[in-house]
Amino acid sequence: MLKNVVFGVQCRMGSTRLPGKVLKQLNGKELILHLHEGLLNSGVSSKKIYFLIPDTEKDIELERFIKERSLNYLVGSEKNVYSRYKKLCHKLGEGKIVVRLTGDNPFIDLNVVFATLRSHLNRSADFTSTRLITASGEVIHSVPKGNSVDIFNTNLMLKNEIGLSEFDKEHVIPSLYRVTNVNLVKGEYFDFKIKESISVDTKEDFIKLQSIYNES
Repeated sequence: MLKNVVFGVQCRMGSTRLPGKVLKQLNGKELILHLHEGLLNSGVSSKKIYFLIPDTEKDIELERFIKERSLNYLVGSEKNVYSRYKKLCHKLGEGKIVVRLTGDNPFIDLNVVFATLRSHLNRSADFTSTRLITASGEVIHSVPKGNSVDIFNTNLMLKNEIGLSEFDKEHVIPSLYRVTNVNLVKGEYFDFKIKESISVDTKEDFIKLQSIYNES
């Protein structure tokens, strides 16, 4: 199932609400390493995991951290996250599949990740997601925040010249709705042990995640 699949993890140090959050430690381990090791334990080769980081001075520490552990990474624009994924697509070439994950969702339910990937492959989809973005821009989540998964074929970014707004550049996925149909995977099929948000956006989110982790 993983033959042509790569996991692209966007992460940065420059969060305004919780700077440096992806390197904050939980039980002695940085958040992005929790995500990385979760993927490894699910059978994903480290060679298939790429961290996509910004090219800013504040991210030098993040780049050093990743490089010291011999992990794969690509550096690109801080604000144009879409271009970071497009850079990954150019590296991979046509006919590959990118699973988009984020460094501030370290405990994403991997059952959802791989079920979404199976749906993508079984339906020969170009683009698969657990959330729907309507024509008016409303985002309808079918899974708890922190468990969203987006999967797209590299051809979508390599063959389509999409006019991007600043919002598109930052959030990556909305633009894909304009060039292809979405294969929507609904969360009603999953039994979530934690039904609230597990995404780390603020200090309060991190404290809550610590509490959840310590209770598990």
